[in-house]
Amino acid sequence: MTQTKQNRRAAFLSALSLSLLLSALLLPALGHAQRIVVLGGGAGQQPELVRVVPVQDGEQTQTCCLQAAAPRSPEAERPPAIEVSVFVDSLDLGRLEGRLIDPDVRALSGIDFSSEQMGASGHAPVGGLSYFVTWRPAPWLRLVDIGFSLGGGPVSGRWQRLGSSSFEARPSRILLARLEVGAALELELDSVRLHAGLRGARTHYRMGLEIRHDEIGELGTEVITQGLWEAWASAGIDARVNDHLRVHATYRYGLAGAAEHGVLLGIGITPG
Repeated sequence: MTQTKQNRRAAFLSALSLSLLLSALLLPALGHAQRIVVLGGGAGQQPELVRVVPVQDGEQTQTCCLQAAAPRSPEAERPPAIEVSVFVDSLDLGRLEGRLIDPDVRALSGIDFSSEQMGASGHAPVGGLSYFVTWRPAPWLRLVDIGFSLGGGPVSGRWQRLGSSSFEARPSRILLARLEVGAALELELDSVRLHAGLRGARTHYRMGLEIRHDEIGELGTEVITQGLWEAWASAGIDARVNDHLRVHATYRYGLAGAAEHGVLLGIGITPG
């Protein structure tokens, strides 16, 4: 019984000694006010180092290095821009042709309207709207433009004989739908950006042909269609209006396809 009491007394004294030792170590640190000192980094920048320093005795209690993430450039944080443009193209009609498929005038079924016959009408202007989504992975690189365009226009065509038949036709209107991709290099000068690049597209043309017969006269309009691969070299300028809005103008020169020259005027919107 006496031995048990002695063991309990020894355990109690050991616990009391340990508590006093921990209090002696912790209370001085808790008794001092501390401040956080930020080292490095100016206004609007991330801190490089955070240091915890006691106010009273000057003894440093803890130093903790918190390396901030490297600040990202505004271009890297910018989401893809959406561009809406009005375009006008000059088409070389001599690069278009088609075959009359399932026409209302059955005698015309399977008859071709050749590029030579289309070319006799010269050139035709077409216009419409283009919608683009543009990524800029670097301040100097515009990659990739993906766009869709819809447009059309009237054609003042010349009457052309359809083969050896008694029918004649002339182009009267043209519609187009275009899926386009492109890339460009950019040079930024304050609030203005200059760019030059290449564009390629798959364009679907739908052409209306007025039909007439030597004896009967005019018989209405038939349709021919054609799909073309097209390419342009482009150059342009855009100017910043504010952080989310820019205006732009682009000229493009045809390298392949029917569109020889083109101009786009529009705005670019950056969500944010």
